[in-house]
This record gives sequence, structure tokens and C-alpha cells, in this order.
Amino acid sequence: MTHTRVLIAEDEAEVLEYLSIYVPLLGYQVETARDGVETLAKVNAFKPSLLMLDIVMPKMDGLAVLSDIKKHHPDMKILVVTGTRMSRSELQKLGAHEVIYKPIDLTILSEAIKGLLPPSEGGLSEISEVARLEIVEDEEEISDFLKTCLFEPLGIEVYTAKNAVDAFEIYKAKRPHIVLVDLAIPTKEQGYGLVQRLAKSVDPPPPKSIIIQTAALGDATEDLKRQGYPVFDKPIDYERLKERVFEACQKYRLRFKTGSDK
Repeated sequence: MTHTRVLIAEDEAEVLEYLSIYVPLLGYQVETARDGVETLAKVNAFKPSLLMLDIVMPKMDGLAVLSDIKKHHPDMKILVVTGTRMSRSELQKLGAHEVIYKPIDLTILSEAIKGLLPPSEGGLSEISEVARLEIVEDEEEISDFLKTCLFEPLGIEVYTAKNAVDAFEIYKAKRPHIVLVDLAIPTKEQGYGLVQRLAKSVDPPPPKSIIIQTAALGDATEDLKRQGYPVFDKPIDYERLKERVFEACQKYRLRFKTGSDK
């Protein structure tokens, strides 16, 4: 199967690495370029369906690239991802189909890409599973935000539980790949006990990744850190949490759901 191709043109190494990890999780084949001249060369060689383009780049800026693409590749979709203060309407007049501004919000980026590339064009479905995430959190406001605002819009299947007993039952039924555990959940077992139970589970086997969130640093938290679990203190840095989740998805070859998934 031929995968839809996305070319990412970005000169900031950290941002380029960030995007080149994330975009393949949506099912697309990715190539990168670090300046305007390289971008045009790879447009001709790689023939992407979508160009993700920064405006401020060396050798040839994004505006010149936009002009060339508009003239020679009028059917190519262009998503401008930039820190410039040029308005959306200005950039669209120059040829951009969509514009998002830095710092990049992954949810906004995901929706922009899916809006420009029909789901039928994507495709790693034959070699990877859709990522499944379980959120174990008794504060309903936090749980709802994580589910409906943070992870479901990315195309991740999400399940929620408010206590350790329900959490383990959901884990057995749904087999999530990643489990996000609040250490302060109620019931006798609480979060620490749930983490140990998940890690030692035989049938089903343990989740691929367990991520901890907590409002206080105590002995249990320090012990889990020593065991190598990633720990996020509350209030949570949600962008970093999203990064950690899709790093796990990349490591375990999971993908994000698209409109073609039933």
C-alpha cells in the first residue's frame, strides 16, 4: 500500500524532531527539509500530498516557497506552521490552505492535517493498532478534560475509571496500551497498589506504558520514580504529557484513529 506523503519544512531542529515523531502516528509517510531550497528539491523528488511549511527559513524563506508551489504545484496542500505574526488571511492569499501558529498545539495540528488529507489517503492500519489509553482519575473535571479535550481529538481510544477496582476491570476488558494513573484515587488499593497490580499482571499482560500523575511527592511517588515510571506533578504540564503519550505510541508502533476507522 502507498502511504500519503507529508513533507515537513522547518529549520528549528527541536521542532522538526517533534513533528517528525508525531505526524507518522497519524498514518503518513514523512520526509523533512531544513531550508527553502531543500524544500523545493524534495517537493519535486518526494512528491508530497501535503507540505507543512515554516515561513522563516534560511536560503529561501517560506513566502518564496509558497509562490513557487502555487505556480508549479497548484494541487499540493500547504499547511503553514509558523511563529510569524502574518495574519491567516494574508498567508492564505499567498497560497496556504491552512495556518497554525507556534507554539504548536497537537490537537489543533491533528485536526488541520486531517482536514487537508482525507482519511482514505492515510494508512498504517495494516501494520499497527489504534492506541488505547485508560485514565484512572477520580476528579471528574480532570478526567473529562484529559479524555475529551486532550486525547480523543488526537484519535486515541480513551477509557476512564475513578477507582482502582474499576480500573483493573476495565483494563482486563479493554486491554489499553497506556494507563495514566492518579496516585490519589480512592479505595483501599489506591494508585500505588494499582500500578503494582498492573505491572505484575499475567493475564492480561502488563500495559506497554504506565504514566503517573500526583498532587504530592511522597514515598510512593519517589519509589515509582526509582522504578522508572514517568511522573507528572499536578498541576500537570498537559503539552508534555501529550508528548510522553505519543512517544510511547511511536515506541510501540501504535497509531492514531482516522475517519476511516470503524
